[in-house]
Amino acid sequence: MDLSVSPDIEVFWSYLIVLVLGVFVAYRQVATRLDGLKDVWLVADTWIMFFAYVAVPVGLFWLLDRTDAIKDTSLFAALLVGIGYERILAGSDGTLTAPKGVAGFWSPFVAYANRVAEKVRVAVQRSDRRMERRLLARFLSNADLYKSFEELARSLSADLAFLDKQLVEVNAAALGEGAKRERKAGILYREIRDSDDFLYELKEKGLVDKAWYAWHAHELGSKLSALVVLLVVAGAVSYVRHQTSMPEIEADYSLWRIEKPNASEKDLFRAERRLERVLKNADKDIAVYAYHRLGQRLRAPEPALARIDRMLQIALSTRCTASSKGVELPSLLIGTLDTANADARARLHRALVFLAEKQTPEPVADLKDWSPSEGDSVTDLQRRVSQWRNYWSAVSKPTWPDCVQRAN
Repeated sequence: MDLSVSPDIEVFWSYLIVLVLGVFVAYRQVATRLDGLKDVWLVADTWIMFFAYVAVPVGLFWLLDRTDAIKDTSLFAALLVGIGYERILAGSDGTLTAPKGVAGFWSPFVAYANRVAEKVRVAVQRSDRRMERRLLARFLSNADLYKSFEELARSLSADLAFLDKQLVEVNAAALGEGAKRERKAGILYREIRDSDDFLYELKEKGLVDKAWYAWHAHELGSKLSALVVLLVVAGAVSYVRHQTSMPEIEADYSLWRIEKPNASEKDLFRAERRLERVLKNADKDIAVYAYHRLGQRLRAPEPALARIDRMLQIALSTRCTASSKGVELPSLLIGTLDTANADARARLHRALVFLAEKQTPEPVADLKDWSPSEGDSVTDLQRRVSQWRNYWSAVSKPTWPDCVQRAN
């Protein structure tokens, strides 16, 4: 599969696809490992194993993106990881390969899942024994119920002679009457339990009521537990989606996507438009916050120059509305000139020269023709910063003629 031809979608939807597919695969894994056991979803360890399986594809998707094996906005990659993460980790997938050091993770994880599954089996068996003791205590406390219980066991017995032999042996044992009754009840219960649908047989005989039968036969406890978890997960996803749509978070998110080294061109375009929208349309407090974060990122040494160019382009393209939001763009850019990256300084300086065009007065030639370099000393750099600050303080009211023309 050529992942480069994949549709490019918003990263939130890619991770949601991986999460949803991971949930289905995790359910299948749990169901396979615990096949035949009832009410497994009432055991905490089942949920631990389930969410461990869910976390694996999400973590793998993030790791493959970080190592540039995929892009986290690729629809095909999300589908492939969500469905086939087991083969990727096991090294049997021909399309994607797990990073070194991670490929060997799957075998220990499977061993861990096996240990958890065994703990769940023990817990379910313990729960079954408790249910058995509660039922037997109820039957033993009521002579009529016990009689019906014994009749049901005899009617369902595949070997009545062997059943009677077991009961006779208990009667002959050196035990008290109470202990004998409990042992015989246990023998009768196991005879009933060996039938195809022993819970139904108990209900039909009137030994348990319909509500008890429905709760245990249809595993309503497990289903209710699963429903609660599903609602919690859906609520968490909705909350994350809501939070990421808040202007402050949206600004930070957009800057992160712009700085992301392997971001796709389409995702960069989306991030740029999103950030421009926040800078232009948000209220003053939000806009000031967004410009402040933009300035911080321009000053950081990490982003590639192409990313700095994109952020500068966004800053310059919103210059028409910056002042109305309470942001003086020249002052913002001057505050980033002391970045350690000389190439970034050169771009910031050229942006200031661009903003100074057609302003009164013009910058002095010495400042305008300055060429930032790696050899700039700290004092020289601070001197240039001071020159730019003094220049813009002398400009009574910065105007952008092209913005006036657009307004007209």
